[in-house]
Amino acid sequence: MEVECNGVMTYDRSVVKPEEERIAGVNQGDFKMVPPPPTVYVIVPTSELNGQEWRYTFEKPPAGWFAPDFDFSDWKTGVGGFGTAGTPSAVVRTEWKTPDIWIHRDVSIPKGELTGLNVRIHHDEDAELYINGTLAGTYAGYSTEYEDIPLSIEAEQLLKPGRNTFAIHCRQTEGGQYIDMGLEELTPASGISGH
Repeated sequence: MEVECNGVMTYDRSVVKPEEERIAGVNQGDFKMVPPPPTVYVIVPTSELNGQEWRYTFEKPPAGWFAPDFDFSDWKTGVGGFGTAGTPSAVVRTEWKTPDIWIHRDVSIPKGELTGLNVRIHHDEDAELYINGTLAGTYAGYSTEYEDIPLSIEAEQLLKPGRNTFAIHCRQTEGGQYIDMGLEELTPASGISGH
């Protein structure tokens, strides 16, 4: 029985699968054919560099807690991210060590068309994101660093110029814990941006 072992050539070594000239060029530092990374525009900052203010509670809130007109006056005010020291890649500014946390933040979205939106999120563990009162994303398990996750077209349509609300529920079962998120627009380097 003959099997392929290296992945670069066919099993009988008669055909090299990738472009030989391209591989040789990259090995010599020629990256002309490698597309440049996209340009990142921060729409709503995370707390990675500067702590962002959120309202939060460790007590389960009543139904509808994610609605834009919900009364958050009895919730605490704290600076993200929320979690425990020692959680990988976490920037803990407010300690959270209970099984659940609910956080809420008013944000301002600029005028103009936004496309290619990504949620920038670090979650440990399961998280649910609501935008303007509607579930916009669920993030299962945990991450060990901030990740950029595309926002669905349906979720993008929930955003409007001016005031918007982000609400997140994050639950924790074991190990480290952390929650923080923001919003970015990724524009291909060769594209034209409205910014």
